Amino acid sequence: LQKAKKKLKYLLKKKNLSPEIQLEAEHLLSLVFKKLNNPKQELHYYKIYTKRKDSLNSLEKVNAVNYIFALFESERNKKIIANNNSKIKLLELDKKHKSKIILFGIIGTCLSILIIVLVFKRNILRKKKDLREKYAQNLILFQEQERKRISKDLHDSLGQTLLLINNEITN
Repeated sequence: LQKAKKKLKYLLKKKNLSPEIQLEAEHLLSLVFKKLNNPKQELHYYKIYTKRKDSLNSLEKVNAVNYIFALFESERNKKIIANNNSKIKLLELDKKHKSKIILFGIIGTCLSILIIVLVFKRNILRKKKDLREKYAQNLILFQEQERKRISKDLHDSLGQTLLLINNEITN
């Protein structure tokens, strides 16, 4: 037991021991001192053992809580990202929809302007046609009036000429 005690104390003096090995060495030392009937040393190492064990358990609990919290945060962030991605997709769809509405509005406006221009041109062409028809009718009317005047003048001058000839023959 004395050799075990020395080896365990030597082992505890090393700096690069893992916490689990240190914990086990302190527990074994408290058991060795119990067998050696040294309650003071047994109590001392047992307190160190329980304090370190509680500390390790506490550390494990903190690590477990931190791990669970990290998982929770990770899941929450994934949900936020998924939610934001769905919002982005909805905004993109809304943008495409608005772009289509604007495009159809522009096309509709252009077609409306085109129809107005075509109706306006058609009215202008109809007015020009009406003016040509009136002009043609007036031209025919004036030609007819001119013919009547010429024929009347011819008739009157022919009548006078015949009357003169008739008067000369009779004389």
